[in-house]
Amino acid sequence: MFSTRSLNIDWVNRSDAPACLSTIGACDSQYLAANEKYLQLIERVWPEIENKDLVEKGSAINNADRDRRLWLLEHQGYYDSQSAVIRMATGRIVSVEMSAQRVWCSGTACDLEFFMPSPADKNRLDHAPVSNNDNKRAVFAPRLKNRLNQMNAFDKTIILRRILSVLVEGAVLTGKISEITPVKRYSHELTERFRYHQACDRATTPRVRFDFSDFDHETLEDCLLQVAGEIWTILMLSNDPVASEPLRSLVVDYTVPRPLIVRG
Repeated sequence: MFSTRSLNIDWVNRSDAPACLSTIGACDSQYLAANEKYLQLIERVWPEIENKDLVEKGSAINNADRDRRLWLLEHQGYYDSQSAVIRMATGRIVSVEMSAQRVWCSGTACDLEFFMPSPADKNRLDHAPVSNNDNKRAVFAPRLKNRLNQMNAFDKTIILRRILSVLVEGAVLTGKISEITPVKRYSHELTERFRYHQACDRATTPRVRFDFSDFDHETLEDCLLQVAGEIWTILMLSNDPVASEPLRSLVVDYTVPRPLIVRG
């Protein structure tokens, strides 16, 4: 249908910058459209946020700066290059610049928002870890494998990136609180392995975070199964299953140990 709403949605999809279109409101605004660059920025797939609240399900954070930006939209109809923080799907808080315009979509007032993310670390592409397929000791759990097979390459990349971030961040955090020497040693090893992928977190209680946005879905899959396999190996060799439970909880929903092949 040729309408002002469809034209604004088309504008979002054609934008070279991360962009989204939403209904207006401080507490009840909902997504109407988002382009792939925006979904990559916040590490979401569209079905997760379609017609959902920007704060509850999306990237918006209710704070004084957002109130000020909404006031500008309400009183002057736009703002340019305003500093902001947004929340990614993994919980990491990142800094961006935002520009926005109040528009009308077939009689409904909406906000058209554009984002400029902070520059990515330039060193990351030159320091992607190399995984060894022969050493993988884990495979995807059947349910997750079936879901991944049904996804397009874009959605698969987003989901694998989130899982890898949670896996590595969780293993590093577990090592900091664990009394088990192999777990503490592995936590340090992971921190070193992915040191060029550590990312800034603007949260009030920041922790070590990682950004794997430079990886395609094949690299993400390789790294994820490599790390999961290493964790399963630690669990199998552990003499204290209770103390190892936090580490097990990171992998049990996504992967299973790879069957060992014994050659005579």
